[in-house]
Amino acid sequence: MTVNHSDRTGGQPEDGFPEQAPFGSIPEPLTPIIGRAREIEEVTDLVTDPSTRLVVLTGPGGTGKTRLAVELARRCDQRFDDGSAFVSLAPVRDPAGMLPSIAYALKIQEAGGRPVAELLLAALKTRNMLLVLDNFEQLLPSAPELVTLLSNCPGLTTLVTSRTVLRVSGEFDYPVNPLAISGETDGCRTSAAEELFEDRASAVVPGFRRDVETVRLIRDICRRLDGLPLAIELAAARLRHFPLTTIRDRIEHRLELLRGGPRDLPDRLQTIHNAIAWSYDLLEPADQKLFRELCVFTGGFRLDAAAWIHQENNEIALLDQLTTLIDGSMVRQASDPDDEPRYQILEVLREFGLHQLELHEELETVQQRMADWCLDLVNRGRTYIESRVGDVPWLKRYDREIDNFRSALTWMEANGRTDQMVRMAGAPGWFWYSRAIFSEGRSWINRSLELEGDAPAEKLDVARARFWLGVLTQYQADYELARTTVEQGLREFAEIGDDLGIANCTFILGVIHEDSGDYAAGLAYFDRVLEMKDQLPRDSQANLALTLFHKG
Repeated sequence: MTVNHSDRTGGQPEDGFPEQAPFGSIPEPLTPIIGRAREIEEVTDLVTDPSTRLVVLTGPGGTGKTRLAVELARRCDQRFDDGSAFVSLAPVRDPAGMLPSIAYALKIQEAGGRPVAELLLAALKTRNMLLVLDNFEQLLPSAPELVTLLSNCPGLTTLVTSRTVLRVSGEFDYPVNPLAISGETDGCRTSAAEELFEDRASAVVPGFRRDVETVRLIRDICRRLDGLPLAIELAAARLRHFPLTTIRDRIEHRLELLRGGPRDLPDRLQTIHNAIAWSYDLLEPADQKLFRELCVFTGGFRLDAAAWIHQENNEIALLDQLTTLIDGSMVRQASDPDDEPRYQILEVLREFGLHQLELHEELETVQQRMADWCLDLVNRGRTYIESRVGDVPWLKRYDREIDNFRSALTWMEANGRTDQMVRMAGAPGWFWYSRAIFSEGRSWINRSLELEGDAPAEKLDVARARFWLGVLTQYQADYELARTTVEQGLREFAEIGDDLGIANCTFILGVIHEDSGDYAAGLAYFDRVLEMKDQLPRDSQANLALTLFHKG
């Protein structure tokens, strides 16, 4: 596999900002937002006020912060010259990954050895836009970097969702409270919580009608669930199978049963936990097992991934189970640009499911399956991507799965899976390169090669990882380190007799010398590649043509 400056996809203007940012685009909500008119008006006023540049929507899981943020991004899109962009940070666990994740979502590619923070600054400093960052709570140490970005980009306004305040200068904390609940003196007036329940009920029970008894039961249910939107949606979804009286009684029983839960949790956190537990308990054991297994995915999943994790070959049976989880609001079907069905689990539900995996002593087994699936995916796509024959669908698939790749790499590193991590970090080398994710790709490959785990990596995997480490280093203009890295990779390929690997390393050494100004040495390396042409596979002809291009 050879690479060239002109090979990378996604050309962009001088400031590094793309014409479109499809991965930072605003999600398309499948249901209307209810009961948030006041919040929408107030926060819109805040984010469109030039004196308020950092607004943080705070509140526990299940209060609807994300849904409110999506609505605000949509409604404010025309209020900013460069529109709105939405970035989900839920899958990111390392604070150092905050800025690279934003850059990737906005399609800001690394170039010329410049740090990601500098590239983001260059891309955003002249922009007038609203940047929505969802699920920031696990990245609080990186909040000062966000403030630095805002300080240097006068037209940038940021709306953040977090379970806690960021505690940085310039922050405006806007608590997102549960929906209003009717009081004893409200008579027949419908509260926002009741309106939400009735809207979701109408979606699952055609012809759903309100009457005096129905209103009383819904009001009682909403009170018991503290007006938490997620808890209300979970309860309403059960109308497919139970009448209102049964739902009310079961909620009461479940909440009372679990009332003695962790005493250090605030009441509302206990409520949402118990509401999720109640909905989970209503599932059949097989559906419970599927749900908790699917919670290992951090970036959503497709049917083939679910089948791998659940070890189910019968897709019809698996779809039936997924439909059950969707009907119960435990899983949501998401839009996918490739028109393939894709599914997601809300972060607060994922946390519950991962805890259930621990309780059932299944977590390590399922995480290993997840790692195996990621490895299988990158290995199946590697040949297509590196040959650039049929590579576009695979690159798009990797785009969708990058958060799952990150999760798998993190797990491999934490558990000393050296052999798997080296392969997992190096196999998508062309993806790291073509998407200009140089710093992150280098970091994962470096860490994999330095990891001292139980099983040593295969020599071929090490050589491939070393080659791509050199390529990424080269395109960050660290020529000396790139040269020594690729030379080491060349020796490793030579030891195992891999002619294609030898040719690739030789070509990159030519590019490194060419870019660093030693043209004679570069030409000598290109000549060596051409001397090997009869030893190389048929699908490497494009690489030979590229060598001739550089030589000419």
